[in-house]
Amino acid sequence: FVTRQPDTNTTQQHNTTQTSTAGNCSSSSGSSCQSAAAVELWYDAVIVGSGAGGGVSAALLSEAGLRVLVLEKASWVKSKDMSWLESDAHAEMYEQSGFVTTADGGMSILAGATLGGGTKINWTASLKTPDHVRKEWASAPHNLPHLGPGSKPFDDALTAVCQRLGVSTGTLMSSPNARLLQGCHELGLHAEELPRNCLSKKCSAYCNFGCRSGHKQSSDVCWLVDAVRAGAQIMTGVEGHRVLTETQVRIGGGASG
Repeated sequence: FVTRQPDTNTTQQHNTTQTSTAGNCSSSSGSSCQSAAAVELWYDAVIVGSGAGGGVSAALLSEAGLRVLVLEKASWVKSKDMSWLESDAHAEMYEQSGFVTTADGGMSILAGATLGGGTKINWTASLKTPDHVRKEWASAPHNLPHLGPGSKPFDDALTAVCQRLGVSTGTLMSSPNARLLQGCHELGLHAEELPRNCLSKKCSAYCNFGCRSGHKQSSDVCWLVDAVRAGAQIMTGVEGHRVLTETQVRIGGGASG
């Protein structure tokens, strides 16, 4: 795939370039594509991954008029195909079926491996980036003041994301959770309800096995839908291995991989 910024002499050619598919890439490793003839697909932006970051980026770039391609190494599990069984969910929507650990084996890492990424199998808790994290980002060695506490552009971005996800409180709690919250308040402990990106006030309690109702606003039912409506394309079963950068390519500057 090749991305580029066309110069004034190639703008018309860029706008009329047609896309094509490079064979049937049924394997997440891409091995089934190796025998297919090489085909160059031209886009303004190629996004690797379809989770929280990839979905938002795809939607905003597409709505800004760019030609966008989203690559997802895994498959898309439709709501109607979810069994809500742990074995099926882990095999179909978790990285390495949920058996990923840190290098020393001391901690399990649950990561999504499906269209929608981690947003497909998370518990819907939707917290804005806390100030102590933003303060760390703004200071050395990161030196990103535009992400620091009090940054209005970043505050506005967080608000916009939460609004699109339908983040809210008012969930109908289970009896144990309600009693736990009440007990914390009676003891003078800080405790509050977690805001959730779910359009229903009643939780199924199967969020980590996928949302069959579609109420949870995961990337595949929210941002990626926005992106496709704005013209983006999505390819599943395609894994990005390398990003090659060049100062000059055939038309303009960009990256290929």
